[in-house]
Amino acid sequence: MTQEITLTISDKLFQQARRIAQVQKKPVAEVLAEAIVLDDQEHEQADVLAVVEQEKSAYRMLHSWLWQNYPGEHVAIYQGQLVDHDPDGLALSRRIYHRFPTEFVLIRQVEAEAERILQFRSPRFAPTS
Repeated sequence: MTQEITLTISDKLFQQARRIAQVQKKPVAEVLAEAIVLDDQEHEQADVLAVVEQEKSAYRMLHSWLWQNYPGEHVAIYQGQLVDHDPDGLALSRRIYHRFPTEFVLIRQVEAEAERILQFRSPRFAPTS
C-alpha cells in the first residue's frame, strides 16, 4: 500500500534527486522514496546494535554465575536472561533458531574471563639494503 503526500524539500535536495533520477531513469518521487526507506534501514540497524549490546552487557553481568554453573558450555542469552545452554554449540544454535527465528539471541561459550582480549602486533617495516 502506498500513500500520496505533498512534501516540501530544499531546491538543493530536489536538484540532487533529479540528477539521480535522470541517471537511474526513474521518477524523482521514486528516488526520494527509496532514500527515505534507506534511512529507515539505518535506524533498524542501530536498533539491532543496541539489542546486541544489551545482551552482551547481560552476559557480562551473569558471567560469574555462568562460569560457576556452566563452565565451557555454550549459553544463550535473550532479553537479559539465560534461556538455554549446551556443551554442543551447534545443537544449541539449532534449538535457539527454532525457538526464536526472528529475534537476536546472544550465544557465547562460557570461558574463565567474560571478555576475550585479542592482541594484534603491529607490523614493522624494516628498510631493505
